[in-house]
Amino acid sequence: MKTQIAPKHPAYTFVKGNVYYFSRAIPKDLKNYYSRPRVIQSLRTTNRRLAVHSSWLLSVGLED
Repeated sequence: MKTQIAPKHPAYTFVKGNVYYFSRAIPKDLKNYYSRPRVIQSLRTTNRRLAVHSSWLLSVGLED
């Protein structure tokens, strides 16, 4: 029986100083609207559960 290991961080996030940050590349069709190739934004939380929800909301917004 294999045990699954939970990912270290939620999708599209990293931790800096115990605070979660969202980081994702800009989709190809939107690159003309952004000055940088990547969006990086503080999620303003140290709670993993809140970071999962916030990163999902930002990711969906970027895709829309």
